Amino acid sequence: MKTSAAYFLLATLLVSTTAQAEEPAPRPELEIGSSIGLNAGPNGDIYVETGNATRTTINFGGMIAFFVTDNLQIAVNPRFYTSSINGGSESSFSFTFGPRFNFGGDTLANQAFVYAGPGYVRSSATGFNTASSFRFALAAGKRFQLASWLSYAPSVTYTGTTWSAGYRSAISITPIGFSFFL
Repeated sequence: MKTSAAYFLLATLLVSTTAQAEEPAPRPELEIGSSIGLNAGPNGDIYVETGNATRTTINFGGMIAFFVTDNLQIAVNPRFYTSSINGGSESSFSFTFGPRFNFGGDTLANQAFVYAGPGYVRSSATGFNTASSFRFALAAGKRFQLASWLSYAPSVTYTGTTWSAGYRSAISITPIGFSFFL
């Protein structure tokens, strides 16, 4: 009886291992896009400051995400920002790292997602010292499949940064974002 139970257990393990090996492995996802800010903050394309100064900036970011389960990815979100006005300039590089949950839709390429993660930002500006700080981001979006390897993926992001001078937050929209399934 013990021998037949051992054979049954061994057969079950072999069948489940074979079945898992035949399933295609989830592919990493690479996302790129440019954001438009809705309020003053380090992520906004149009930036309103004291004295009603307005400046146009370049704000570009992306995300690389790896699957943990079918609906959960671990993602790294790097972002580059640069701006200039009246001969001065400001630039920053930041990243956040955290879970990205996928839900709804028949395939990943058509699913909605939410993301949350802590991170780091390093900024420099003309006439100021370089500064580093803690940052966190909350994001939500929806993928719309264009091809088996490509989705249109607009999103909205809330970013909070703690500086020595206080807390700074920004809300940005990424209307032009694409997910590539590698």
